[in-house]
Amino acid sequence: MAYSGLNEKPSLDLLEAWGYLKNSSCLILGTLPPPAGGVSTHLSRLLPLLDSENITYEVFDPNKKNKTGRNFWGLFLSLVKNKFSQIHIHSPSFKTLSAIFLARIFVKSELYFFAHNPIFFKNEGYLFNKLLDAIVARVQQINAVSEMAKLAILEDRPFLENKIFMHSSFLPPDISSIQTIKKTYPDSLIEFLEEHHPILIFNAYRLHFKDEIDVYGLDLCIELLIRLSERHPELGLIFALGKRNPRSDYLNSQLKRLQDRNLISQFHLLDNFQGLWALFDDCDIMIRPTLYDGYGISVSEALIMGCKVIASDCIKRQEGCIIFENRNIDDLEKVTLSLLSEFN
Repeated sequence: MAYSGLNEKPSLDLLEAWGYLKNSSCLILGTLPPPAGGVSTHLSRLLPLLDSENITYEVFDPNKKNKTGRNFWGLFLSLVKNKFSQIHIHSPSFKTLSAIFLARIFVKSELYFFAHNPIFFKNEGYLFNKLLDAIVARVQQINAVSEMAKLAILEDRPFLENKIFMHSSFLPPDISSIQTIKKTYPDSLIEFLEEHHPILIFNAYRLHFKDEIDVYGLDLCIELLIRLSERHPELGLIFALGKRNPRSDYLNSQLKRLQDRNLISQFHLLDNFQGLWALFDDCDIMIRPTLYDGYGISVSEALIMGCKVIASDCIKRQEGCIIFENRNIDDLEKVTLSLLSEFN
């Protein structure tokens, strides 16, 4: 296990870089787990840090039932009633941005955006873009997790050049809880870990597509398992999926490829599992075959847990990653085989 730096408490300087200030009252607009994803993982670790620095905040999760409701009026009333000095937006939507825009008539709050991925500001809707333009014209700061995320924003809104800052969204997990998390492993996962070696793992917040391309690369990993299975019959592949969505037909079609080749026993689907970072301690290789990416929190989690990482070259990756050409299954196979030779 490689826990380098995990015991170092993130400093107040980090919070200030993101825009959080002492003696400020913050409304944080974003999703909390479950399911686990880039935004929800970031926020679940951010809140204890805010508590430790005595920064006052309230979270409005548009995907969950809040005490004020989860709709336009619930957010609007919360903003007007509490008069937050800052609004930190991690999960924008037309409804939530509309509530913020209307509330600014009554309350003048500083606005901060945290762009967790390159499509954060991308929307084809005319009204959404007009509303977003009106809001970002008054924004205090935009935190982009990568160069790709920054360039994606500037492509459509170059006037924001001086408002965008590149900041990682990564906060380390609480290592002291690792054994507690491991006790929550389902029996089927424990059996899979015992029966297969080496263990490969990849994860996705949800099944997602851009121009009909599988963004998280489930198709690449299934094909990789098929290609590797003859030379590595004991190999196991875990797919950690944050939440199911309407594209279950696609998932089933990918699993059928394994069933047709009698390889389904080498694949394990882990649904809505919390504490994925701890599982990296029991895996050998983490694969991040994404079409595009934000920062890739799970990549950093795997690296600090001592798990090897193979990642696409869609963005500049964290130090220690082994890189393959984006969407090139032949290159992914070549890189993986080279790494697997270390486990023989």
